[in-house]
Order: sequence, then C-alpha cells, then structure tokens
Amino acid sequence: MQYNLFIESLNNIFPLDSALDDDKVGLQIKTNKNSIDNVLIAYELNDEVVEEAKSKNVDLIVVFHPLIYRPLQTFDFQERVAHLSAQLIKNDISLYVIHTCFDNYKDGSNKILADKFELNNTEFILPDKKYPQNGFGIIGNLKSPKNISDFISKCEEIFMAPIRYNSKSKSETISKIAIIAGSGTSFISHVENLNVDAFITADVTYHNFHRVEGKMYLIDPGHYEMEQFIAKAIYDLLSKEISSANFHQSISYTNPVRYSNPNYTTLQIKNLVN
Repeated sequence: MQYNLFIESLNNIFPLDSALDDDKVGLQIKTNKNSIDNVLIAYELNDEVVEEAKSKNVDLIVVFHPLIYRPLQTFDFQERVAHLSAQLIKNDISLYVIHTCFDNYKDGSNKILADKFELNNTEFILPDKKYPQNGFGIIGNLKSPKNISDFISKCEEIFMAPIRYNSKSKSETISKIAIIAGSGTSFISHVENLNVDAFITADVTYHNFHRVEGKMYLIDPGHYEMEQFIAKAIYDLLSKEISSANFHQSISYTNPVRYSNPNYTTLQIKNLVN
C-alpha cells in the first residue's frame, strides 16, 4: 500500500486530535520507503520487538506507547530512546504511535476492560465532544455486587498480577466501578464525584490511597497489566479495516517489571502469545 495512503488510513481510524493534550502520537520515525506492505503491531518498543520486525521484513511498527516523548538533547546510543530509534533507522523501519487515541477510541483500552468485567450501563467518564462515539475512561455496573475480597480475586484473574488497593470504602460492596487504563490518578478528583464504589487505574502513589480512604476503593493492578490486551485489539481492528497490508501481532514480552512470584510473569507471557 502506498506509504501516504496507509498513514492516512491510520489517521482516519485514530484521529490525532482525539489524543489527550500534549500526548505524542502519530508518525515518529519515517523512512524513505514508498510503500507499506508488512506491519507489526506491538504494545511498545524494545530490542526484541525490533528484532522481530527485522525477521518479518516489516516496513512499519505500530505501537501503543510512544518511543519519543521528550525532545532528545543528545543522540546517545547508550540511552534507550536513541538506541531504539537508531535501530529502526538503520533497518529502514518506520514507527507510528497510537497511545491515547486508542484510549479515547470507542472500542479502545477502557472498553476492553469493561467487557472483561462484564459491565452494564457503561458510559464514558469524559465523552469526546468532537468525536461523540468516543470517550476517555469508562464507568459501569457489575452484573451483581461483590465484596472487596471477591472483587480483588476477579482483578487478579483478569490482570494476572498482584493487586494493590486501599482498605476502606463508603460501601461494603462493589457495584459501580470506574476504569482508566494506565496512569489515571490525575482524574481522581473527577472520579470521586461519580459516586462509584471502586476506581481501577495504575501508577497509584501511597498518598493517593490515603486520599480516597473511606470514600471509594482505589485499585492498582499495574500499568502493563491494565494495557496488556491492547496490542491484540489494535491488531484485530487494523487487520479488519485495512486489507491492503499484511499485519503481524508482536509476541515479544515488553514488561520491564518482574515479580517475587514468577507465576505472574508466566501467566502474562502465555496471555501474550495466546
């Protein structure tokens, strides 16, 4: 497929202006190739993903997480971003970032998790005014109320990881929950006004757990853990929407975190390849 037409197709599916302010989305590395025939879909970039792209003769990698987020002051090959950028340039592989365009997408990051919890009566936490079918974050009701112990067990099952959470909420049971995949603690004040029993998000600090104690459960499964389903979802969508290119889903495990219980890592790797 002609290079520019492929990029235009991506932009039509995930409009760049649907991303959160100051996010770094779109084409981050462009090579001299005139066409896109083979595309690799990955959660984020590391050396294993680059090697996988090389082995599959990939022209472009579509990732969720941005590689280049802040301007590079020095192009130091010992530093991760410069090193990976150099590997892509050397091997004539372009890089395209979706990130919060997918978080905001109608069937994106948070809808995936809402489906896993089988939420009813869902609505977006922040509806997109320009793209009314889309929205950021999601809120909904469980099929039946759960106590905190049973709900945490459900979270462990879904996210395949240990769960951090605070000890007290205003309610003894959980019925209504809010979800923001990835780092969503900047939205705590907004979520507190939604009358939910629990808020699931990642990268929660100690003091934020204190902040909501007695108001709602704040549940942190981990950043990768909340977003580990995204690459497959993007692969499934683009394979359906763009028929003139060959898509491959990455099988490289990019989570830099390891656990004292190695079973969690094993479960996540099995989930990735299956």
